[in-house]
Amino acid sequence: MVLASRTLGVGSNGCGPRPLDQYIVWSQPAEFSYVLRILPSGQKDLPALGRLAAPQNRVKPVAEKPKPRAHGNWTIVAASSFESGEGDPIHAIDGDPDTFWHSRWSGELAQPPHHLIIDFGKALNVAAINYTARKDMDHGHVRDYEIYLSDDPKEWGTPAAKGRIRRNAEEETIRLPQPVKARYLKFVALNEQSGQAYATVAELEVEEAK
Repeated sequence: MVLASRTLGVGSNGCGPRPLDQYIVWSQPAEFSYVLRILPSGQKDLPALGRLAAPQNRVKPVAEKPKPRAHGNWTIVAASSFESGEGDPIHAIDGDPDTFWHSRWSGELAQPPHHLIIDFGKALNVAAINYTARKDMDHGHVRDYEIYLSDDPKEWGTPAAKGRIRRNAEEETIRLPQPVKARYLKFVALNEQSGQAYATVAELEVEEAK
């Protein structure tokens, strides 16, 4: 049995394409619980039993707390655009894969390429970058990318890595040809898996060289 705290908008195919982001009513995080009663055999007035109040002494589930961030000193220096209230840039480094940065889609649609610039707070010896795609749908999943690393957020030089993320990949580890010591990371989303103008990132992490 599957219970959901929200549904898709009217007109969407239940097993087909989702509505575009601008046509979805976004809900706030919600917690809810339900009770399953095991009834004795022979019970016939099921509607009346279903209307009984839930036991007051039942054990209610407790939502799992997000894991502490491993990079609490990271900050977002710049974003090419973002969707305020839903896709704020900080979501790409908040340690929560259920949130995500989203390029601007309301008003004037932001066009690719899109980018995020992250300040690690100190120089790291970066060996790989881990990209996590948004979980709720595939809008904005990055296809082609470029990775830049620098000690100056205004000077980037040539890409430290570039390539293509596998379609439908929930996570992708981008390994550099060789480790690069740098304080700033620029992640560039050149295009989207389905050719739309969006870009989304649930999480960006780095692996340091040992």
